[in-house]
Amino acid sequence: MIDLAADYDSAWKESLTVFFEDFLAFCFPEIHQAINWEVGYETLDIELQELTRDSETGRRFADKLVKVTLKSSEQALVLIHVEVQGQSQAYFAERMYIYNHRLYDRYRQKVFSLAVLGDEDPNWRPDSFGYESWGFQSFIRFPILKLLDYSLEDLASNTNPFAIIVSTHLQTQTSKNRPNDRFQLKVNLARRLFKSGYDGETIRQLL
Repeated sequence: MIDLAADYDSAWKESLTVFFEDFLAFCFPEIHQAINWEVGYETLDIELQELTRDSETGRRFADKLVKVTLKSSEQALVLIHVEVQGQSQAYFAERMYIYNHRLYDRYRQKVFSLAVLGDEDPNWRPDSFGYESWGFQSFIRFPILKLLDYSLEDLASNTNPFAIIVSTHLQTQTSKNRPNDRFQLKVNLARRLFKSGYDGETIRQLL
């Protein structure tokens, strides 16, 4: 059952926009280390919308496209797909394949597709899509991050802002249809943030 009271997609979209570097540092540290953060990065959300608007598999609001510069001085694209409710499971890997190829065709740059799986099915872990025949092969394999793999205890001791985001996501799922628990969750979140040492603007953004 979908939790209509929780706007996961909008929250994830905003989180990836504001805390992109923290997201990679926490979720995909190997990729984070390969990027030259000193030269900055560029979000390409409008370009992504234009490129994927007519896709038959649809587009989730939380998808994020960012142009980065690697430490090798090479420019590349990082495409983040977020699947929260698990409604389009049958098409998720295919969507990864389609968007990756479309972006490469347009920009002629390396496109690194990453998947964040925030659904509630522990066994759903798509990481590839492709087909082959007659000696021909077209294939994509992508790294995935399954949020259910995190424990709340480990997240509680991590100071990265995205540890708080993931922790809140998981607790929101477990408090489905319990508004009083949701309220207490937000109170506890505010207390945690004020004790964390974050500045006022960071606390506001995380809330």
